[in-house]
Amino acid sequence: MDERPNFENILDKKMDDIKPPSPLPGGTFLTIVDGPPTPGVAKTGTNYHEYAFRVIGDGGKGDIDAAQLQRYTEDNGPVTGKVIKGQSCRFYLSGEASYRYKDFLTGPLNIDGKGKSLREAAAEAPGRQVLVTLRQVPSQDGTRMYHEVAGMARV
Repeated sequence: MDERPNFENILDKKMDDIKPPSPLPGGTFLTIVDGPPTPGVAKTGTNYHEYAFRVIGDGGKGDIDAAQLQRYTEDNGPVTGKVIKGQSCRFYLSGEASYRYKDFLTGPLNIDGKGKSLREAAAEAPGRQVLVTLRQVPSQDGTRMYHEVAGMARV
């Protein structure tokens, strides 16, 4: 599914109809790793892999904020199918931080890392189920709320 924006449609949209995106509600969601990681480079020049997680259901923990969920679904439709990504889903490829990537792959994703490189283990990540816990936090200027990944756990 191509999620790239059609720039002509965006430019023709009435500004009164443009709203900021709503943050996903806080709580734990059952997700799948949505494809291979996207490589990137931070402002510091450090390479990273960024993962995206597609929501496939409630995480079964009973911790999803009901009021936030109702607001979100009224504005955006169901949470199922939405994609979680961003800075909190990045794993930096540096000597000091590579253990975090290993911990993510062998912990929440339950990939057997014995005898494998990070590259080999990362190739097994797409389609794996993982519990992703979100929390809502205010923007630095306090004018908006957004969601961030507060934690991940094995299914």
